[in-house]
Amino acid sequence: MSITVKPVPQGLFAPGRKHAAVFAHQDDETGYLGLMQRIAHHCQAFWVTNGDGLAPFEKADPQEYAALRKKESTDAMEIAGFKPGSLHFLGHSELEIYDDLKAISLVPANARLPRDLRERILGRSRSVIQKLFDVVRDVDVVWTLAFQGGHPEHDLTHFFTWKAVEMARKQGRSVEFFELPEYEIMFFVPLRFPPWKRGEGHLIELTDQELGAKERAMMVYPSQAKIIGAFEKLINLYGVASALALKPFDFKSFASREYFARVPDDRRYNISPHGTSALDYIREYHEGARISFDGTVARWIETIESDLR
Repeated sequence: MSITVKPVPQGLFAPGRKHAAVFAHQDDETGYLGLMQRIAHHCQAFWVTNGDGLAPFEKADPQEYAALRKKESTDAMEIAGFKPGSLHFLGHSELEIYDDLKAISLVPANARLPRDLRERILGRSRSVIQKLFDVVRDVDVVWTLAFQGGHPEHDLTHFFTWKAVEMARKQGRSVEFFELPEYEIMFFVPLRFPPWKRGEGHLIELTDQELGAKERAMMVYPSQAKIIGAFEKLINLYGVASALALKPFDFKSFASREYFARVPDDRRYNISPHGTSALDYIREYHEGARISFDGTVARWIETIESDLR
């Protein structure tokens, strides 16, 4: 990877420092269960959606599927050292979010969003940002998913978290803000920053004890077993390819390293993370509508920005 890896900032994991971690879906935390162990005793964790998005594909009742996913993340985070009272599920339906994304995509680019659609996405956004701000204003460090064009809900979650951090900073709170890479270009860059990313990043190398707990926690996601299994196969394949350069690795050694980077203060959220929507949310459709960055998420973000000006 081209990002320059620097030592972990001094005091980042010092006892007593307060943290908040914000995820979009129940399972986004799986790649960072080592990091979660290091902050568990001084951290509040949030999930923005209820995880019901895959229910139709699994031919499952959305409410039952959402309840299962909530239990999975609760069980995994408890293995990582979190108490139930520090886990917060905001419960926004993925299915409803995608309905709104589709509705946005159908509005011509130069037209204003219909009032009912605008009020709906503003109401959801205000609710999330306010709940995050209520905690963020009292913490020292905030972690969330990278803004990287891999998944629309990851990017919206990142933006909601950024607005909460921004509000806290305007009140004089010194809050450090870090992002965690999930995936992009479909799943071909998993849990790492891509080779074309520039700047500085950090990594933690897990102890045997931390890695063991992470492996145990990853076993409590029955609803996501296929996806986690696919990630494992892909990463092992990359490890075989890397062996040609005399740098072999496997899923276990890959999982023992977790990367993160500081979020730049001057990031522009109204432009594609890749510079072109063609590389964002590849094959992301909802009921036949293309969910692109420019056509959906950028317009949602602009709606929030204009409301908060």
